[in-house]
Amino acid sequence: MANNTQWSYRVSHNPGDNRMTLSIQTVPRSVAQRRHRAIQSPSQLQYPPTPRIPYLMLPDQPAPTHFPSITPDLFPINLLWRGLSPLHASLLSDSIPAFTTISVRDASNQILCNMETGPCVLTTADFTEFLQYMVCSPLPSYADLSPIVRESVKVNFLYRSVGQSREQWERFALGTPRFGGPTGRDLLLGNTLLWTLDPDLCGVWIATVDVPRVPYQLW
Repeated sequence: MANNTQWSYRVSHNPGDNRMTLSIQTVPRSVAQRRHRAIQSPSQLQYPPTPRIPYLMLPDQPAPTHFPSITPDLFPINLLWRGLSPLHASLLSDSIPAFTTISVRDASNQILCNMETGPCVLTTADFTEFLQYMVCSPLPSYADLSPIVRESVKVNFLYRSVGQSREQWERFALGTPRFGGPTGRDLLLGNTLLWTLDPDLCGVWIATVDVPRVPYQLW
């Protein structure tokens, strides 16, 4: 897999299957160098911490004071943002093996697309940054989309866009410059919040995304 200053991917689909497959073609040079350093520096590996004896209170000891945690929640992650905070980058440290297919699904467990990582081992932070890049970047080609995906992407793009959105879609369909046209956000049908990214019990990697929702107050 080549490395560059930014991500790139290829879109494909099987004639008998309307699901899209996004194959990562290049990774940012910083990601490739980080993975290379990790391979070349096994001394940085750490052993798991030694189990500690649980703390037991004495009968006459006052109960400890518990303070509320100020650590922010890891999820959801807004894929419309570019880049992760240092905290997120450190917590999203699980490794995704090379040549892994990740199933991207909405909140109803409907498969939106599949993504292939290629020969490079990625961390969950790396893949999250790829999702952010994909969501905010123009779609590669109209011809690579299946007819059903073309229609769903078109509906989502026209719904969220204003002004000359229909003309922008026509330019995208004709293969002319795609500035202002549909992006990966439309490929995910507006599901731009990442809620989960981990393997299931069968070892299948799943990324669950959902649309932003207006918070409501519980009474």
